[in-house]
Amino acid sequence: MTTRVKARATWFSSVTGFAKNNPLLFISVFVAVGFRILFSIVTNRTWEDALILDSVTKNLWSGNGHTHQIGEEPIQSFSSVVWMWFSLIGNSVGQGVFFLKLISLLATVATLWFAYLIALRWRINKPGIILTLGFLSFEQIHVTFGMAGMESQFATAFVLIGIWALVEQRPVLLMLTAATAPLVRPELVFWSLLVVVIYILRPRLITIRAIAISITPLILWLVFATFYYGTFIPQTVTAKSLIGTTNVSKGGVTNGINASLNSWERIAPYFSNYFATNGLIPRSIGIWIAAALVVLFILGVFRISRVSFLWSIPAFIVPIFVLYVGFFNVSNYHMWYVPPFSAVLILYAGAAFNLFPKVSISLKYLLSCALVIIYMLPALSYFQHEALVQSDIDVGVRQTTGIELNKFLSADQTVILEPLGFMGSEIDSGAVVDYPGLASRIMTDSLRLLSASERNMGFAVREIQPDFVVVRENEWQSFAPNEHPELKDYKLITTIGKPADGNLVFPGATYSNSDRYFEIYGR
Repeated sequence: MTTRVKARATWFSSVTGFAKNNPLLFISVFVAVGFRILFSIVTNRTWEDALILDSVTKNLWSGNGHTHQIGEEPIQSFSSVVWMWFSLIGNSVGQGVFFLKLISLLATVATLWFAYLIALRWRINKPGIILTLGFLSFEQIHVTFGMAGMESQFATAFVLIGIWALVEQRPVLLMLTAATAPLVRPELVFWSLLVVVIYILRPRLITIRAIAISITPLILWLVFATFYYGTFIPQTVTAKSLIGTTNVSKGGVTNGINASLNSWERIAPYFSNYFATNGLIPRSIGIWIAAALVVLFILGVFRISRVSFLWSIPAFIVPIFVLYVGFFNVSNYHMWYVPPFSAVLILYAGAAFNLFPKVSISLKYLLSCALVIIYMLPALSYFQHEALVQSDIDVGVRQTTGIELNKFLSADQTVILEPLGFMGSEIDSGAVVDYPGLASRIMTDSLRLLSASERNMGFAVREIQPDFVVVRENEWQSFAPNEHPELKDYKLITTIGKPADGNLVFPGATYSNSDRYFEIYGR
C-alpha cells in the first residue's frame, strides 16, 4: 500500500470514527444540508438584495466600476463587504448568486459544526444539543435567506466561530472575528464591542500578533471605501436612516422598550416570517413558545456563567440586538438580520437542559424534540409560499416590470422605482433612481432636502421629476397628482400583473399578498 493510499485510509478512518462517536452532529449536517438543497430545488428562491449585489460585482467584471448604477459616482450599495467578496468570486465565472448559495450551504455545515463543538465544551447534554442543532437546521429564517443568496447563514457561522475561539482561547481568531464583524453585517459590530469587553476583563488573551493580523482586512477596506466611494458608511445604511428605519426612535424610552418586547415574533414559529398572517400555531401560542426559549436562554446563561463568567459574555449580544431593533425602528421585515442572534439564543437555551437534575431525562428529550418539530412545521407552507413568490411575484411581476421599463428607457432618461433588485437587473439603459436610495446618491441627496415627514416616494418624485415612475397599486393616487403641478404631465403608460385579491393561502398558513401589480407612469 502506497503512502498516499495509507494517508487516505487513515483520513477516512478518522472521519468515520468521529462520525460514529458524534452521530447527532453528522445526522444534523446531513439533514440540514439536504433540507436546504430541497428548499432551493422546490423554490428556486433568490432575494431582492442578492440581485442588487450581483449587479455590483457584474459591473466590476464588465469594466463599469464597483457600483450598481452605471453613470453615477460609485457607491457601496451592499451591507456585507465579505459577502460582496464571495459574489465577486462567483461572478468571475458569471455565477454570482449560485456561488453565494453554495457558500451558504458550507456555512450551514460550519454553523452546526461549531455549535456542536461549543456544546461539547460546555458539556451540554443530548436534549440540549438536539434543541440547538434542530433549531439551527430547520428554523425557517435560517433556511430561507441563506438559500436565497443572503449573508445570514454565513453571519451565523461567523459568530459561532467567534464564540468557539473564545471558549478554546484562540486569541488571533477571536480578534479576527471582532475586527471583521462589521464587514460581515453592520449589526455584528455588537460582537466587536463584546470582544472588547472580553479583552478588558482578560487582557492576557490579547497579543500584538493577534491585533496586527486581525485589523489589517478592516483597515484596508476602510481606506479603499473612503477613497473609492467617498465614505466607508454603506449606502444602504445611509438610505435606511434617511427614511427612519434605522434611526433612534423619537418615541421615548417607554415606546422603545415596548417595541423591543414586541420583537418576540422574530423567533416565533411561522411569524418569524414577516409576511405570515396566520399559522397552525397561532400568535397566542407562538408568543409563549418564544417566551419559553427566552426563559431557557436566561437559565442557560446562568448555568454557563457559573462555569466561566467569560463564556457568558457572548450571550449579551441577544438583549443588545433586541434593544437595537426596538429603539432604532428596525422593522420585522428585515428578517435576514436575525439568524446570528437567534443562533446565540438557542445555543445558551440548549445549555439550560443541564439544570434541574431531578427532572426526568425523558421529559427533557420530549421537550427538546417537541420544540424542534414545532420549528419544522412551517415548512409545510413556506416552501410553497416562497416558490409562488419567486415565480409569480418576483419573476412574473417585478422582473417583468423591469423588462417593460427597459423598452421605454433611453440612455438620457431617468426612472424612480422600488424595489430595485428584480426590476433593476433587467434595465440596461437610462438612470435607475431607487427609493430610498440603496444604490442611488441622487435619491439620498434629494431626501436630505426634505423634512423627515416628507421623505416618502411621492415627495421624492416631485423633487427629482424623473421621466418614468414605477408605483404599486393605488400608490400614484396617494401622491395627490391633481394637487401638484410637478405631476400633472405624467400619464399611465402600462400596467403589469393584477391587483392582489386576499391573502395567499397554503396548508397550515396564510401570508400577506403584495407586489402583484405595478403601474408605469411617464411624461
